[in-house]
Amino acid sequence: MILLCPHSEEDGEPDIGPNISGAATAWIIFRVVRGYTSSNLLRFHRTSACCYGGAMVTEIVFKDESYKITGACLEVYREKGCGFLEAVCQECVAIELELQGIPFMSQKPLALDYKRRPLRARYKPDFVCYEKIILELKAVKGLTDEHRAQVQNYLKATGFALRLLVNFGHYPKLEVERIANTRGRTAKTQGRSS
Repeated sequence: MILLCPHSEEDGEPDIGPNISGAATAWIIFRVVRGYTSSNLLRFHRTSACCYGGAMVTEIVFKDESYKITGACLEVYREKGCGFLEAVCQECVAIELELQGIPFMSQKPLALDYKRRPLRARYKPDFVCYEKIILELKAVKGLTDEHRAQVQNYLKATGFALRLLVNFGHYPKLEVERIANTRGRTAKTQGRSS
């Protein structure tokens, strides 16, 4: 089941999108626009809810941590804007995460397996924050379904429960999509945020 919760630019509130069946992982996607104030973003994270399997899902996976990471990305976008290569954005985000005291590892190799057999190939996300959230950066005109499919596959393969997909190439706003794996193997990230 895919759950889409895109941002409505008209009224500033999140809209609950339609449930679409047929996927093994539930995606909860949020869009954050440039100029969102901290209080509005926090209210957005706390009030967003989606219908999942007939029941309302009001728990946001790692909401406090993802809020802080999103804030750091928004600060980089406010400072630099769009039009830079992904490598420049990655370096700026690393500096901002450090300045804000957010624990992270850059390009941490994560093990992959196939039918419970380990692969020699490793997946290297841009950042792993708080040892449980994958932060993937892009610098493209707009995020595509291929980007989202890649996120879904890596969430399932690594067992992480949350991945933030951030696009610094979009104008006039930063694109942030919060994608949660609510059905995959999440043994590495079980627990609640404080």
